[in-house]
Amino acid sequence: MTTASAPLLTVADVCKRLQMGKSKVFELIASGELESLKIDAARRVTEEQLADFIARRQAEAKASV
Repeated sequence: MTTASAPLLTVADVCKRLQMGKSKVFELIASGELESLKIDAARRVTEEQLADFIARRQAEAKASV
């Protein structure tokens, strides 16, 4: 469970971590593949949400081998 003190990542932070462009990250958010929070006009992703996304993608990759 994410605590209130856990840092929130910006879309730019997520882009750097995933080595993807902004458009692709927003596409993942819009499709629901990558969960996020909306605070006023800003999108934020928790460390846990990003880790869950990566874990799901790793599991999919292993299943398709």
